[in-house]
Amino acid sequence: MTETSETIFESIYQSFIDYGLIDINGNIEGKKQHAYLSCVMIIKKIQENNNDSDIDQFLKDLMLLLDIDVKGKENLDFIVIEIIKNLEILKVKSKLQGVELEKHKSTTQVHCSDHQNRLFSLFSGNKSDIFR
Repeated sequence: MTETSETIFESIYQSFIDYGLIDINGNIEGKKQHAYLSCVMIIKKIQENNNDSDIDQFLKDLMLLLDIDVKGKENLDFIVIEIIKNLEILKVKSKLQGVELEKHKSTTQVHCSDHQNRLFSLFSGNKSDIFR
């Protein structure tokens, strides 16, 4: 899985639910879809940005856009820091998956090349190379 806008949104939205910032009564999926469509531009900014202070502001903008009451939340800074940590974990996972995919592609190419060489040997009459 790559680090997509949807993945980032899912992580942030779930954190908002986990910390009690979003009411989960009613049509949860409908609310989530509406929230994503409303916030897609901010999510893309978060995806493209590496500066934590900018991401902090983007998250607060996102909360305002989702009508999350940020006034009077004593632990708001803690919540934002935790969300930023989650986003960093997503980035690392995405990079690791990319490395694993490249390693798998490389290994597969080597195996295919070996099989092609054996088939070529079989059809060219050089049977000694078949069982290496």
